[in-house]
Amino acid sequence: MAAEMDAAAEPRRHAAATPPPPPPPERSARRRRGFGWQPSLAARLVLLAFVFVAVPAVLVGPFLAAEEAKRQALLRAVRTQGAVIAEGLRLALEKSDEAALPTAREALERLAQPDMRLRLLFRPLDQDSVFLVGAQPPLPTETLDTERLALVAAGVPWTLPESCRGGQPLDLPYVTPGGEQEVLTSLTPFTTQGGCWGLLTSYSLSGLIGEQLARPTWRSQQVLWAAGLYGLAALLALGVIWALWRSLRRFASQARAIAQGDTEAAEGFQRQARIPELANVAGEFDRMVERLRASADAIRHAAEENAHAFKTPLATIAQSLEPLYRAVPPDDQRSRRSLETARAALTRLEALVQAARRVDAAMADLIDPPRRRIDLSGLIRAVAESFDDPEEGVRIVADVEPGLHVLGGEDLLETVAENIIENAVSFNPPGAMVRVSLKRTGRDIEFVVDDEGSGVDPAVLPNVFERYVSHRPETRPERQGTGHFGLGLWIVKRNVQAMGGIVQAQNRSPRGFRVTVVLPAAR
Repeated sequence: MAAEMDAAAEPRRHAAATPPPPPPPERSARRRRGFGWQPSLAARLVLLAFVFVAVPAVLVGPFLAAEEAKRQALLRAVRTQGAVIAEGLRLALEKSDEAALPTAREALERLAQPDMRLRLLFRPLDQDSVFLVGAQPPLPTETLDTERLALVAAGVPWTLPESCRGGQPLDLPYVTPGGEQEVLTSLTPFTTQGGCWGLLTSYSLSGLIGEQLARPTWRSQQVLWAAGLYGLAALLALGVIWALWRSLRRFASQARAIAQGDTEAAEGFQRQARIPELANVAGEFDRMVERLRASADAIRHAAEENAHAFKTPLATIAQSLEPLYRAVPPDDQRSRRSLETARAALTRLEALVQAARRVDAAMADLIDPPRRRIDLSGLIRAVAESFDDPEEGVRIVADVEPGLHVLGGEDLLETVAENIIENAVSFNPPGAMVRVSLKRTGRDIEFVVDDEGSGVDPAVLPNVFERYVSHRPETRPERQGTGHFGLGLWIVKRNVQAMGGIVQAQNRSPRGFRVTVVLPAAR
């Protein structure tokens, strides 16, 4: 079979060995810019979420370590302060041992610091009992025993060391019988002639030091507010990117709906824009789609008008030639050859006009391809039957699986089927069969046409689907005609690609030619 088609069908062949397509423009642009990888918006969203989570995770360890170091330093400072106060008490008690308790209470009142709570324990010589003998701020005498029991319940070691030496650092939470919250920091023992004393220090949580000891900075109101604002900022940033990503997904769905001709789903890009900043872009997309559709309609109308404009003068010329042809004597061979040449040129001109109209229509369909649910099984069966003509030596054997549908335009599909089958018929030997098959393969539908012709020259095969490529050997003089312009398979390829399919061509062994069209099945 050769690669030329009739003007009425205008098919063109595409080789299976077509060179690999060039890389997409965006990939080439990235290569020119020197970037090897461009992350998607979804990848950037995940990366941003990771950063928002990773930054606190990385900083929290050092922050907690620094916070604990600061707290321990503060504990050492307040314990040292407690030891200094205990030493002052010892000196005061040694000077007035006869009035130890009044002197101790006076010394406690004099040495006490703001926010510091002092409690004085005493164990007389040769006794094991320990008594709570004073406090600052002062405690009512009747509550001292209750206070002692509460301190024991909080974990205070109520046994002063036998040697009455060596302070015991504390870090205990404590709730007084009156309900006030404190933190116990140290128990510092010292001895006098009257016995062993112990100074218990604590700080109220309502004060600055107590709050810093009991509530670390990371639990403070300021830090919690800062963390809340950070989380809010993270949610806002992620929300903006998420909304942008969702809008782009809606734009993609809208573009697919427009490409598939789904007029009910295709509401317009602007109605899909949920972000005000994208509204202008969406509006430009809508206007671009309208301009493309208007351009496609203008091309279709122009093609029809041009064909109609040529039709009348061509018909007039044809009618004018007929009387001249009848008036020329049969023996005037020269005049008759001239008239036959004129008639052949007129026929070719008519075919050229029709070919131009079909090319314009194909270009319009590329700009705005129709997408409707088409019964491909019925269409292929009808086209095959229209070519079957045993009296003319044309035999079509069709094996069509029923119930197969695709999304596309009926005119586009009919042109594809007619061009391929007509091409096979035109190059088939007289009486040979053209086999047409249609079947489902996975998610696709495969349309195959086989003939028993001479095939295509391997040198021409890679370019068989290009425009104006024609290879029609003089094997069937009666079918050469004047309407072959090398446009048929080019139109086939463009129509198939407009519907999201692929077309291939190959020589059969030992002879013959095969054209295969693969289209996505309608869901």
